[in-house]
Amino acid sequence: MPVSLHVRLESLGTQPDNLARAEKFGWIDSVERRIVLRQVPNRMAHAYIMDSPKDLRDAVW
Repeated sequence: MPVSLHVRLESLGTQPDNLARAEKFGWIDSVERRIVLRQVPNRMAHAYIMDSPKDLRDAVW
């Protein structure tokens, strides 16, 4: 995303600021959804100690 903003001659900001601009330009549907989706792999990586698929699902959602 920073490269796309740079091409548009936009200044770079913090990640939340960059995401807000991406939403404004229509590049992403929602900042909140993007943040949640970025957290899923981290939650899954730490869910390896879970015993059942339900535990994994609960850890992710």
